[in-house]
Amino acid sequence: MSFGLYAEGRVMPNFEYDVRPTIDGEPALLSEAKADLARAPRPERWVPKWLTEA
Repeated sequence: MSFGLYAEGRVMPNFEYDVRPTIDGEPALLSEAKADLARAPRPERWVPKWLTEA
């Protein structure tokens, strides 16, 4: 994740949804990401492929 700072003072986050996130250089735990998806479901088109891996 990165942030963009705009001239008018607006800060906007930028996410790479299609890339599995890393935490301290390690891939995020798939089990935690799937649990998060179960808590907050979203339409299939908004679920990245890395999150549907076995």
